[in-house]
Amino acid sequence: MIKDRTLKQISFRKLFRNLLLQYTVASLIITVSIAIVMSVMIISITENHILKMHSSFYINYTSSIRTNYSELLSVFMDEDSEPDLHAIEHFSEDLLLIPSIRNLFIYRTDGEIIWQAYPESIQDSEDGSSLINDALYKDFSYSLEYTDDYNKLNIFLPVYNAQKPVGVIGIEEDIEQTYLSLKSMRQLVLIIIILGGAAFYLLLFYLFYRSYRSQSTAYRKLEGSQRITIHSMSLLAELRDNETGSHILRTSAYCRILAEALREEEEFKKYLTSEYIEDLVHSAPLHDIGKVGVPDNILLKPGKLTDEEFDIIKKHPEMGADVLKKASSAVEIRTFFRIGVQVVLHHHENWDGSGYPDKISGKSIPLSARIMALSDVYDALRTARPYKDAFSHQRAIEIIKAESGKKFDPQIVSAFLKSEQDFLKISTDIID
Repeated sequence: MIKDRTLKQISFRKLFRNLLLQYTVASLIITVSIAIVMSVMIISITENHILKMHSSFYINYTSSIRTNYSELLSVFMDEDSEPDLHAIEHFSEDLLLIPSIRNLFIYRTDGEIIWQAYPESIQDSEDGSSLINDALYKDFSYSLEYTDDYNKLNIFLPVYNAQKPVGVIGIEEDIEQTYLSLKSMRQLVLIIIILGGAAFYLLLFYLFYRSYRSQSTAYRKLEGSQRITIHSMSLLAELRDNETGSHILRTSAYCRILAEALREEEEFKKYLTSEYIEDLVHSAPLHDIGKVGVPDNILLKPGKLTDEEFDIIKKHPEMGADVLKKASSAVEIRTFFRIGVQVVLHHHENWDGSGYPDKISGKSIPLSARIMALSDVYDALRTARPYKDAFSHQRAIEIIKAESGKKFDPQIVSAFLKSEQDFLKISTDIID
């Protein structure tokens, strides 16, 4: 059974360009990105809320300084004198009785430490700068530190006099239980975000997949009808020439093999795109469509043609090109009609300019037609005709090598020689 590589061989590059795969990857990246951003935002907001609730006692305690500890305000206001230790001790004694508090600091607004309960404790320099500055513009600020000994929460609370910040109270607290709550909260938020993101992604994927399947089905039906039409048109020419549909499949397969081999060359990489190759493969069956205009007594003649008869045969590329041009102007069916016209009109042109109908040479011949020319000749050599027996694969190789630079593009001959085992496999497959 000949493998129709047009239908069954899909390269990884083409698979990656598949719309469904692109959507899957893109939507997954977008969903994960949104989930990460949302989790960071929610964790930050929730953490800030939990710590604010945890710190509400201290916020209320410091807000009562003017009422209950008015003498402490002089500590912040008088920068030239020594701090009033009695006022500080009066304020701090109740706070230091709380077991979780490890240290207590009093800062001026510029971050200078006026007093700390345990001087041997080393305070992070950041705590006396950016976080203190944040506290002056908010109800409070905080930093979390996870050490080997304990989990430390540094709380910074502004002190106001006449609605003007005059200093900052810093509290260093061991928050093991709060830390566990924060850890559980982070895990819970992450789980909720992951599950929500997965559900959202699956919903989007399901909706897109339904739409994709519907469009794919419609496209396959349209493409199938196009292929049936093209196959039927090409069979009209092939059957009149005592050929079978297998010639169509073989030459299409040979074109694909050559195009993919040429794409490995740097010169052809950008030109021989996947779309171009597909258009070429779809166009290949139409290469002899012009034979429908050749009289039977000439087309089916078993012996050698006269010069006049051969002149009539040589008109079939132009007749076929006219058919495709008229068809493409009447119906919008993909771009392969453009390549189809090139293949039909120029597949009998020779590299040295001795072909027909236009006697163009070299790279003036469209690449699609140059590929088709070798594919068509190889199949003709390997197939029995009324006027000749089928040649062996090795004999066909020798003939094609001899015509390199004359009938065929040398680069295409080189691609053929690299892929000749693929040609052999296609040419020897059994047709059901």
